[in-house]
Amino acid sequence: MKKTKAVSVLLTASILMSMTGCSGAKKNVIAAAEEYAGAVLEADAGDIAELMEDDDDAEEFLEEFFNTYLSREDLQEVYDFILENTTYEINKKSVKVKDKKASVEITYTMVDYLDVYDDLDDDAEIEDYLDALEDAEDNTMEIDQEIELELDKDEWIIIDDDYENTLEVYEFYQDILDLGWVPNFPTVTSEDFLNAVNEVLGDSDPYIYDCEFFFSSHGSENAVFADIDIEYSYTESAVYSFESRYDGLLTAVQDGSFTGEYDCYYDGTTGYIFFHGTSNSSDFFRGDIYGAVFLTENFILYSYTGIDSQERRDTVDAFLTSLGYPCPSF
Repeated sequence: MKKTKAVSVLLTASILMSMTGCSGAKKNVIAAAEEYAGAVLEADAGDIAELMEDDDDAEEFLEEFFNTYLSREDLQEVYDFILENTTYEINKKSVKVKDKKASVEITYTMVDYLDVYDDLDDDAEIEDYLDALEDAEDNTMEIDQEIELELDKDEWIIIDDDYENTLEVYEFYQDILDLGWVPNFPTVTSEDFLNAVNEVLGDSDPYIYDCEFFFSSHGSENAVFADIDIEYSYTESAVYSFESRYDGLLTAVQDGSFTGEYDCYYDGTTGYIFFHGTSNSSDFFRGDIYGAVFLTENFILYSYTGIDSQERRDTVDAFLTSLGYPCPSF
């Protein structure tokens, strides 16, 4: 009888210890999920990466991701509003723990930014969109996720293959960009152009040409001729060109007589982005390049280089940034 009682006591203690250990693990998983979701809503690459496997790779990836969208300063207030007003909830009952693996469900709630956009007038500007977002407190959408975790020594870390869960929360960055908001292009003079060349490249003696420039759409009979003055700088790293008195092209684009196989974005007042990003032989340029082409009422601005060097792409970014134009990486 005493022996049976002793065995019973030992079994009870073992069960209690097992239950306590499981309960403690679940609390730690929830804590890790809370920390992760909070870091995501802070958009802090370093804090998010610290909670992940391969944290160095994760930090590098996320920093590049955020920097891509930081170049659009005109959209920053919209991005900030959406993120700052997004909340999350951990489903504590969903926690599952088995050995060194775990999972838990997170629900993010944010303003339904696409639905808000659909209700705007056709002539709405970015400021109107921001006001509409601020007035849409009850118009929300949810992002439901199940995240995976793994016990690394005494710490639960987030397993997010290809950053799929993290990037799902950040889809609004690209979605907002795809709505077609175009930054106002600052006025650039010939002197501004030369100063930017000198600042970024140290090239104080660019080539200067006077010529008739032929601009045609690919595979089209439509074409525009314009007498222009070109100030052109070429280095081993990139090509920079400022072309003034671009008579005829802007009007041709606006009235539809000039078309092309590439997208043109117009903000209604300032100008067009003809090319922005990378190109292959079927796009705006006949070659693999990285850069941008901007057209306004009285000038066209080029800045491009080959796509094979990050250093060269950084130079293009620095040149455009010095003139107040968005980098191609956005």
